[in-house]
Amino acid sequence: MPSLSRFRGTGWTAAAGWVLWAAALLPGLTHEKFTLWMGAGLVLLAAAALLHRAHLGTFIRRTGLELPLLLLLASGLLSALIAPDRPLAFARLYLFLLAAALFFLLAGSSPPVLDRFVRLFSAAAALGGLFLASQADWTRYPARFAPVGRAGLLLNQVVPHLGFPEDYWYVARNVSAALLTLALPAYAVWLVQAWSRLRSGEGRARRDLILAGITGLLLVSGLLFSESRTPWLALLLVVLAGAWRWLTLRLVRNRTQQAVLFWGGLLAAAVVAAGLLLSRPAGQVFAWLPGPEHVTGRVHLAGQAWRLAQDVPLTGYGPGAFAGVYSTYIAVHPYRAFFDEDTGVSAYLSLLVEQGWPGLLALLLLCGAALRQAAAIWHSGDGRGSLYLNIGAAGLALLLIHALSHATLLASRAIPFALVPLGLIAVGSKERSVEEAVRKPVNARRTALAGLALVGRAGCGLVTSGSSPAAVWYSNLGAIRAAQVELDGYPRQTWDTGDDVVRLQPAAAVFRKALQYDPRNRTAHDGLGRLALKQLDFDAAVIHFKTAHDVDPGHRGITKNLAYSYLWSGDTAHWPALIADLPEIPTELQAYIHWWKHIGRDDLSELAARGADILSTQYAGDQG
Repeated sequence: MPSLSRFRGTGWTAAAGWVLWAAALLPGLTHEKFTLWMGAGLVLLAAAALLHRAHLGTFIRRTGLELPLLLLLASGLLSALIAPDRPLAFARLYLFLLAAALFFLLAGSSPPVLDRFVRLFSAAAALGGLFLASQADWTRYPARFAPVGRAGLLLNQVVPHLGFPEDYWYVARNVSAALLTLALPAYAVWLVQAWSRLRSGEGRARRDLILAGITGLLLVSGLLFSESRTPWLALLLVVLAGAWRWLTLRLVRNRTQQAVLFWGGLLAAAVVAAGLLLSRPAGQVFAWLPGPEHVTGRVHLAGQAWRLAQDVPLTGYGPGAFAGVYSTYIAVHPYRAFFDEDTGVSAYLSLLVEQGWPGLLALLLLCGAALRQAAAIWHSGDGRGSLYLNIGAAGLALLLIHALSHATLLASRAIPFALVPLGLIAVGSKERSVEEAVRKPVNARRTALAGLALVGRAGCGLVTSGSSPAAVWYSNLGAIRAAQVELDGYPRQTWDTGDDVVRLQPAAAVFRKALQYDPRNRTAHDGLGRLALKQLDFDAAVIHFKTAHDVDPGHRGITKNLAYSYLWSGDTAHWPALIADLPEIPTELQAYIHWWKHIGRDDLSELAARGADILSTQYAGDQG
């Protein structure tokens, strides 16, 4: 586009690109599902790309991270096309596009523009976190810590409530924690720059440092109001890693030995930490969440999420689908087990369930390539990178650690800012010599391709372990087709009436095809068992669920469906042993007593009543 060359380097093109991105951000923050406003936002992003092209002379400044980022977006697009809730899926994809656009804006920005960004982002995140905290009803939902509760009550008196749902704070607190965590690297850049300017005697430096201090207090206040422990733990670990880096630079002069000592020490610490977390006492401490262990325990939740991912390893269920598929296939009830933006599971497992192995491997490759760039610069020169590079790397480490515990970083409206640490690394990488800057993208691309081949091969081994590739393909396809029917209208708020039987026949045919290649395929038997339940063919349901349960006895949804299949078939001898870890069964049986009678199945209503009596007798015996 030669006509744009006369605008190259002009300030207004850069500023207009940022303004258009901010305008495109608004519908992403205010709408949960894809709307025409997001369609207009795509037009704004395209216009921002043209202005970026006019400013730089190229659409993107090469960073070496383009390929894994493109793969992440491509896997999201594929998953969105097959998702059971496409408006929600494409809204999530829109947020990822915003994140990619922000990354390239950061990578192509000049230092003055970056200075404005870190200040505006830090201040906006701090005020946003405080605002979300003000919308919680601290009287109805008391804080875990008394000082936080008192401050929350004061906020309620000062800031009017703007009509947010009362229970939204359970979502907002973790979304707020994710947003504030992502703002910490930008704030660190601002704080260090303000302090350096004050020491150098620059004009207005004192005022800038005071503003940075006020913003820091607001950020800390927002994190305290969120009552999330993960950001603090992640920040502590990053600070310890930074201290270890500082120590290695002083203990060893040889750069190769520095790298071996630094990364070897981090690896050893990670192995020790993993061992502690896997041990029973430590696992109970770190994995605990408020609420019943069977529902919200992190270890239990992670195990069930891993089982969901095994159903659709090639594609995932689609962006935003985790809450629906967990409620339907693990909790097995027609209500929400989680809010869509706060599932309580690891971001890695959430991405694996929603975008399959292609999405997770692309994310890991993207983060690994960014860390490789930082390590390469640390290994050159005096072993120290620029301010942007060092803080960007620390911010990426913060993100990776935080993602172990919370999905909100990659599953909420904090997504547009998820790549800010990578953008800071890209800015820091630009400060290499001209020769290195020319050579870097080529080497990074080769590294990315080699890494993709390696992790792709490892992923294929994980995906097809214990089953033939054909069985994995057909079971994945069947699971997607079944979810498109079974999650249509989620949450339905009522028990299944069997209306989906005809629409599920194509999925059933694919599941039977999978069983031709692997007769014990768990996903296929689970899907066919659910279809048999809808058809009220309880004997067939027992056969399918029993096979699936033999393959994976830890699958909560299969265990629950097998228990009900035994009960509805009249076998009251086997099912009590299966429901020991399903405390919701007594309540559900009372609902089933009325439900079966309501639809004219008095025989099944009597079985539900008999099951409730058996549980009551067992409970009385245990109490005695």
